[in-house]
Amino acid sequence: MLMIAINKLEKSKHLKFIVPQLWQGKAAIALEFSKHQVSIKNQDKWRELIGYLKKHQQKIINYNHCNQMGKNIGSERVLKGVDLTVGQWQKNKEMSWRPLGSKALCLLKVAKFNGQWQHLWLPPQAT
Repeated sequence: MLMIAINKLEKSKHLKFIVPQLWQGKAAIALEFSKHQVSIKNQDKWRELIGYLKKHQQKIINYNHCNQMGKNIGSERVLKGVDLTVGQWQKNKEMSWRPLGSKALCLLKVAKFNGQWQHLWLPPQAT
């Protein structure tokens, strides 16, 4: 926003309105505000922001609601879980893994944890 707004004060005012709207999933309101209320210094960056909001408007979720419901917002926990699960297993076995083998192992572990192991390896028999 600093590259878009004409100064820091304007940036602060814009963000004070836009960020809560986006946090609550109100992308349409943030988009309209950005189109009509923002004092523009850099047209290219402003167009980039407008384009992003238009493109992702339907995908911007209500993070506030998710947070209140105790749902994870980011993917850090999932990525850390994968790192711990696969990484420790590989390290504990004192094995050296190439990227392709490591990826294959990850996919198999995910299938096992998701209860898809039987379906993956033993498809239902036709009767």
